[in-house]
This record gives sequence, C-alpha cells and structure tokens, in this order.
Amino acid sequence: MVFKLAKLEFFNDDVSDALDPRKRQVLSKVGAFTRREMRQSIRTGGPVSLPNRPPKSRTGLLKRFIFFVVDQQRESVVIGPVKLGAKDEIGGRPQPGAHEYGVIDSFLGTTRIYEPRPFARPAFNRVLGMLPQIFASSKRR
Repeated sequence: MVFKLAKLEFFNDDVSDALDPRKRQVLSKVGAFTRREMRQSIRTGGPVSLPNRPPKSRTGLLKRFIFFVVDQQRESVVIGPVKLGAKDEIGGRPQPGAHEYGVIDSFLGTTRIYEPRPFARPAFNRVLGMLPQIFASSKRR
C-alpha cells in the first residue's frame, strides 16, 4: 500500500510537467539504464557471491524491488532498492546497504565481518560512460 501511494506521488502529471521535457527524458533514461544494470548484475540461485562481486538474491526480492524516481525539485534522479522489512537487515543495517558497503556485526560477543558486494555504484559507473549518447539522443527531437 505504501509503495502504491509513493508511486502515485512521484508519477502524477503535475510532477512530470514541472521539469523541462529534455531534462526529464535524460534523467529518466539515466534512472532506467542504471536500474537495468543493477538488476542484471544480481544473480539468483547458486552459492553466495564472492566479496566485491554483486550479491546473489535467493528469493529475487532485491532484484525486483530496485526502482528509480525523478526528483523534480532537485532536478535529479534517485535510483536504488527499497527497504522491505526489519528482517532484511544484516548487522542492523538494511540489506542493500550492507551489500553495497559491507558491515561489521557484533552480537553476543561474536564479531562478524560482512564484506561488501557492491552493485549500485558499479552499475552507475557503467551508465556514466553512456551519458554522451543519452544527451545526444535527447537533443535530436
């Protein structure tokens, strides 16, 4: 329910009309391409991923709940996974953040180190190389 309300808030016509159409197009493409790269880097099944490789998603939830939103006021795009629930935490940190940056978890005198398994920053860096093409395609119209 909360996701549906947020989606309505971000994608209504008032928000879409507030941005210059070319800026909106470029930001939407950057968001869509980055989301696609993030989703494609996450595999399901098999053994746990190695450190510094994209995470595995046993259930596929991490992969399915990556979205992007164009922020009209800041003229920017926000891309990433949504937090699904408290049980999806590692060391008290939401799982996507723990995957991206790693975490040290201390519980009952035991310390565990969860090595980072980044997927967002590498995906965005791949899309950065596409920016000249994205800008050029927005000028053609």
